[in-house]
Amino acid sequence: MNQRPDGLTVPAAVGSDGDGNFVSTITNNRLTRLAIKTGLTDNGRIEVTAGLSENALVVANPRACQR
Repeated sequence: MNQRPDGLTVPAAVGSDGDGNFVSTITNNRLTRLAIKTGLTDNGRIEVTAGLSENALVVANPRACQR
């Protein structure tokens, strides 16, 4: 992968719409949409350059969590 040594990556769980890129995370036991900025993409992984901490729980399939 084209990579940066300290880059934070997530599986291809990044959504995109007119407001930009986002991931779904779990915050206070709730599904939350979190705006992010992305960088390099390779082999099903996407680099996150801003908006996400390395300790965040990213939900790969948010539709599976909705009731």
